[in-house]
Amino acid sequence: TIDIKKKIDISKYDEVEEAHSYSESGVPNEIDILGEEATHVIKGKVTEVNYVFLAGDARTAYNVLVEESYKGDLQKNDLITVYKDGGYIPLRTMIELNGDAFRYEGVSQEAIDSTIVHEVVDGEEEPYIGEEGVFYLLHNYSSFLPEGAFERVNGIGSQLEAESKNIFIQTDEEREEKEVTLKEIKESVE
Repeated sequence: TIDIKKKIDISKYDEVEEAHSYSESGVPNEIDILGEEATHVIKGKVTEVNYVFLAGDARTAYNVLVEESYKGDLQKNDLITVYKDGGYIPLRTMIELNGDAFRYEGVSQEAIDSTIVHEVVDGEEEPYIGEEGVFYLLHNYSSFLPEGAFERVNGIGSQLEAESKNIFIQTDEEREEKEVTLKEIKESVE
């Protein structure tokens, strides 16, 4: 796992503003293509969720305990850190980075300091402790992530939520859901 030194503590903020955006990935959300692109495909469970700020954006860093590995060199019980776009960033930090204090004229400094912005990408909910699923991952791919980090191949479509032991739900950017079987997942990496 990655030792995250600068975690954002969302509990110390009184107000939450939401900012929505959409990702643009060149990788289609087709299981076979995700399987080809991924360096690792695992079934796992989220054990910890942290919010960080990297490369000018809010990110969510979450630890996943590997339960099964279908592609790559991870083993059962390995604990890895996965980063995804979106998360939380203090409003003060966002204003300073974007140089757009003019948008908040008339807003008190106290209000700015007590507000956090929730950056929501593709309408995706934040991961939660205990969440189980299949993850199509890239290892050490983006240079702005810490050494050893994992990230998803294509955002929301690369993380399938466990519906049952053998059925997983893949959600795309339009919030459309599709059932995928464990057999299909295993075939995607052969």
